[in-house]
Amino acid sequence: MKLETMRDQVRSVAKRWRMQYGSGKYGKDKQKVLHALDGLDAETATVEDVTAIIGNDSWVGAHQCHECGAKTWRAVELGQPPDYESHTATICIDCLRKAAALIEQTDSILLA
Repeated sequence: MKLETMRDQVRSVAKRWRMQYGSGKYGKDKQKVLHALDGLDAETATVEDVTAIIGNDSWVGAHQCHECGAKTWRAVELGQPPDYESHTATICIDCLRKAAALIEQTDSILLA
C-alpha cells in the first residue's frame, strides 16, 4: 500500500525522468528538460512548475481513482507496484470508506 503526495512526486520527478530519458539517446530536448528538472527546488516547486518544464501534466498530478474515476490527491495505491500486467488499483478515500462500510455491513449479516 502506498500514499504518494504531490511533494513526493515533485521530489522524484527528476529521477524518474532520468531513468526514462537520461541515456541521451532521446536527443537534446530531453536533456534540456532533465537539466531544468534538476534545477528545481523540490521542496518548493509546484505541479505547475513541473508541467511548465515538461510540457504536460502526466509526470506530476493528482491520481485518478480506479473505482469512481475522480482525480484527487487523497488516494492510495493498493496491490503490486505498477507495471505491465500488475494487479494495482488507486482508490480514493471516499471509495475506501464505501468499501469498508460494505465489509462491515456484510460482517453483520454473516455474524447474525
